[in-house]
Amino acid sequence: MISGYIKGLFLSLYPFRRGRKSLIRFLSFRFPGPILYSGTYGARYLLDGRNYIDQRILRDGVFEREGLDSLCQAITERRCDLFLDIGANIGVYALAVALRTGCRDITCFEPDPMNRNQFAANIFLNGLDDRITVRTEAVSDREGSATFYLQRDKEHLSSGQSSLESFEDGIMPFAQGATHSVDVQVARLDTLLSVTGRSIAIKLD
Repeated sequence: MISGYIKGLFLSLYPFRRGRKSLIRFLSFRFPGPILYSGTYGARYLLDGRNYIDQRILRDGVFEREGLDSLCQAITERRCDLFLDIGANIGVYALAVALRTGCRDITCFEPDPMNRNQFAANIFLNGLDDRITVRTEAVSDREGSATFYLQRDKEHLSSGQSSLESFEDGIMPFAQGATHSVDVQVARLDTLLSVTGRSIAIKLD
């Protein structure tokens, strides 16, 4: 089996954009397992080549670069001292803020356990455990517990589509594979954190 490091190195050295998507899919399904990859901004990732967001990082070096650049510029210009990433997934935004700005207090919310575990690996790989905190709650307008629906279709994995809303309700018509769910705690943001006097930037999914 090709190791995660060798797969990541091979993709990093591949000189052409053309054919990269097919190459990622071939490596991910023919040789399954995590991929260790160095992307844009010097961020290091543990990636799953079957997952949509991970595929985009492997293809482009980063996910949603334009939005990331705008966010990091705004945080720097406004000297934000707290960044909240609500729906952090595998930590693309949090890692960029930590690596590209002076904001040292980064609190993230990610109720999907698969995403959260992968995010924890990415924090470790970048040595950012002193700056990034990951919480398990789903931010909502109420307190209590709820069912969190997980997108797990192996052929069309897109974990960014996991949601508090049922897929069958038509809220997320393009989501597939909502065959799993977990019980999560939901909470109001203003009861979880004290932010008085802080300069805050928020990314909200």
